[in-house]
Amino acid sequence: MLIEGDVVFAGTSSRIVPVADDYAEIVADAAVGDPDAFLVCPGRMARDVRSRLSNWLAELGEDTSAVPSLRRLRTTRIIELIQQGLADELISAVTGIARLDCYASYRPKYSRSDVIAAASLIAGKPTKLRAV
Repeated sequence: MLIEGDVVFAGTSSRIVPVADDYAEIVADAAVGDPDAFLVCPGRMARDVRSRLSNWLAELGEDTSAVPSLRRLRTTRIIELIQQGLADELISAVTGIARLDCYASYRPKYSRSDVIAAASLIAGKPTKLRAV
């Protein structure tokens, strides 16, 4: 756990994962005592938590059909970061995913005029942009 200014990072040993501001205090409180402990089900030794939440709810006799998939939550977050324009290297660094090729279809689509304007800028010949 690393706290720098107003930003809380979890898992500083192998990679840095920024924590959303809404959850920063909760994550910081959970890390008191053992900063390298797992935040989900602390005290466990294995890393795999894919079915842990649904299994726990099933033991309690709760309906597990509405339990969110941790994998889908991560995918949703990655797509949000891509659509915000974050560089692949930064997304890879904070998610631990080496390649983002499978997310290519979620990248913003550019019009022909956008591509021409960008090519002109790269060539050192800026064109006047106009709204269409």
